[in-house]
Amino acid sequence: MWRGDDGRLHTVALPEPDEIFTDAALPAVERVLERTDHEEVADLLERRELAAVEYWDNRPVDEETEAPFVDIPAPTGLFHRVVASLAELEAALAEVDPRWALDVALALDDLAGAE
Repeated sequence: MWRGDDGRLHTVALPEPDEIFTDAALPAVERVLERTDHEEVADLLERRELAAVEYWDNRPVDEETEAPFVDIPAPTGLFHRVVASLAELEAALAEVDPRWALDVALALDDLAGAE
């Protein structure tokens, strides 16, 4: 994720959204998504996406800092937490580096849509 000089957030979509999860984390996240009401997952994703936007809105745009991230996708295997509940998933999402928090939330949204 990077911010343009206008302050807008940009992400690079991964060809496979599950790439952002480690081999251990992915099946655990998928089980949580399968067992959780779709509306609860949607609410969680909305909270995390809003938190990511608010984090960056409260910081000045620094083009030098952003330059290395332009057109760069989130790292493969970034999300490594093995979770067993929606509460654990939300806590793990809150710990993701803010640079990649929106990317992880969007990948999770893609996974949830595939369920």
